[in-house]
Amino acid sequence: MFRNIYGAAIAPRIAGPIAKHRYVMGIDFARYEDFTVCIVIDADDKAMVAMDRFSGTTWALQRERIGNLARKWNVESILAESNAIGEPNIEALWRDKLPISNFTTTAASKPPLIEGLVSALENVDLMILPDPALLGELGSYVYRNSRSGHTVYEASAGRHDDCVIALALAWKVASVPRILFGIVDEDSIWMG
Repeated sequence: MFRNIYGAAIAPRIAGPIAKHRYVMGIDFARYEDFTVCIVIDADDKAMVAMDRFSGTTWALQRERIGNLARKWNVESILAESNAIGEPNIEALWRDKLPISNFTTTAASKPPLIEGLVSALENVDLMILPDPALLGELGSYVYRNSRSGHTVYEASAGRHDDCVIALALAWKVASVPRILFGIVDEDSIWMG
């Protein structure tokens, strides 16, 4: 599904935020069988700068980790998958004053989300960190045609897609043009 993932895995490792850069985050929630994954992207440099991936922790501890990561990188916008367990966590993070909004994954919303990430990685419009879990998920992600003729995107059997979804959500936010003084860069208008 994803091509050129190793060609895109060239994001420089930096210790903290660069002044006046815009940082965004994508989150895919889980607790036991899957992983909660948070990915931070420098929306100005179009480069992944951080990832936190964990499982088996309480919701309160997860939200604390998410908050700490968001504050460390001065994240200005977070997009989190709201399906199932995401919604109550999003509400709690919103109450904690984090700039979070929800994304509901459906048969209609998932294809453009994933296809946007496919294009970004193939064209190296987004640089990613060479994290083994992330590269493994990207490398094993597949698509198939359903009986109704729709394309279905998913992790291959026995694999996870938490990193893929968090990265795709972060990329969706990073693709939104920066609005400065009421002026929008018309070449990068987001059609979300």
